[in-house]
Amino acid sequence: MFNLGINPGNKKIGHEFVLIFRIQYNRSFLINKEKNMRKRVVIIGAGALGPKVACRVKRLDSSAQVTMIDKDNLISYSGCGIPFYVGGDVTELKSLYFTSAHVIRDCNYFQNVKDVDVRIQTEALSIDKKAKKVKVRYLPDGKEEDLEYDNLVLSTGSVPIVPPLSGADLPGVF
Repeated sequence: MFNLGINPGNKKIGHEFVLIFRIQYNRSFLINKEKNMRKRVVIIGAGALGPKVACRVKRLDSSAQVTMIDKDNLISYSGCGIPFYVGGDVTELKSLYFTSAHVIRDCNYFQNVKDVDVRIQTEALSIDKKAKKVKVRYLPDGKEEDLEYDNLVLSTGSVPIVPPLSGADLPGVF
């Protein structure tokens, strides 16, 4: 088992490890041969990659049980559009959450349209690789639960490297 916390003493790389699993076109990825039941896929992170993986898995096997968790309460937004929002080119923050058909990509969208179990404000605490379980904590009430998985995807993003420039830590500098 290993902890998902970032080691603050590790200054060598300046960002989290981002583990991206390439979903193969081979459907055998989704077959749980041992238990002869629906494949359980847990995705940690619901920024850009997590929702894409969730949708791809459901396209490959609509019976797969996909659970996506994220610490934030906002998911699947266009992070690349944030500078345009800050700069005023995009006037409404909500527009960063729309599909091309102008449907908002929120928890309801993923649960009702894509059949993905979305758990926001949920923190992954640890992964037990041998038992294939992720221990999670629901931030609003502190309740903890183990989520069993057959396949696990880590899509937590990264932390930018801040260059060693004077003034980089001043208020208003991003």
